[in-house]
Amino acid sequence: MKEEKRKVGKRRFLTKDQLIPLCILIVICVVSGIANPVFFTWATWQNILMQVSNVGIIALGAMFVVASGGLDFTAGDGVSLAGVAAAFTFLATGYNVVLTVLAGILTGAAMGAANGLIITKLRINPFVTTLAMMTLIKGVMLVVAEGHIIHLDIPESNFVQIGRGIIPVFGQGKGIPVAFCIFMLMAVIAFILLRHTRFGSAVLALGGNEEAARLNGVKVKWYRFLVFMVAGTFTGIGAIITLARVGGIGITLGGTVLLMDVMAAVVIGGTSVSGGKCNIFGVVMGTFVIITISTMLTYIHIDTNWRDVVKGAIILAALIIDVVGKKFEEAREAKTMAALKAEHHKELLAQLEAQEATQA
Repeated sequence: MKEEKRKVGKRRFLTKDQLIPLCILIVICVVSGIANPVFFTWATWQNILMQVSNVGIIALGAMFVVASGGLDFTAGDGVSLAGVAAAFTFLATGYNVVLTVLAGILTGAAMGAANGLIITKLRINPFVTTLAMMTLIKGVMLVVAEGHIIHLDIPESNFVQIGRGIIPVFGQGKGIPVAFCIFMLMAVIAFILLRHTRFGSAVLALGGNEEAARLNGVKVKWYRFLVFMVAGTFTGIGAIITLARVGGIGITLGGTVLLMDVMAAVVIGGTSVSGGKCNIFGVVMGTFVIITISTMLTYIHIDTNWRDVVKGAIILAALIIDVVGKKFEEAREAKTMAALKAEHHKELLAQLEAQEATQA
């Protein structure tokens, strides 16, 4: 019994959901480094850190939606919407950085709030709602931006430092991207929201069993609304970093490609597609996996058309692992419960026998 308690008391440094994306990332890095040693230069990794930032922030927001048992297809096109709003604000206000950032974040939050209101008030399925919203956003972008990229062309502005700035650590031009520092800050915020607030508990409760959460006093509609608004806010922040790094925004900078990268990072990171489980570290590692794959294929001179094939295969593998792992966990729990019942039954029999022996 003491031995069992010691086993239960042990806490792993990394869980299975954290180890899987980390191991995949290590394998990708080793293969890439062997194929092309340039992969291990700081210039390459500085570029990877920049690319990881906007995708990772959006993935953190999408993680909350998936963990709550929902889906959000607006993560990709929402970047275009929030980015265009920020770009217009930037040009209209004479390059005001604060108003530009606020415009992007508020647009993302408003988009998420719209999703949340439609889903909770009209009781329309999140899949249908966000798919319709995605189509609507595409249409708006085609009308407003006329299908073109809005270029800022203001290299001297402080705004571009959000996406291109480098904090010097290893000498001139070598350091940590500002965008990556923002990503890490958002990961910390996401961790606090998930582990130390009622919001985080409600997210996991909704994904685990919505009816049980309702019976336990969780305000299901309110927290469902908040989940989508938080996801939209994260999308808006990701849009700001994208706009600042690329120097322009348009429908081609979001869309299905970005959505696929975001969802892949979430699923690879150990977030259960059926809800109730997610992992901040896993999502961060999952984002690195997706971006590093694209970089690897470039360095080993593989046709870029294969990127979607590789990403799709990894997503499918992650989904299979999630489903199979869940079945194993359910079987293990059932086995444990059966063993506990058998042990309890034995204890009752022993007590009855002891009572009979005393009476005799």
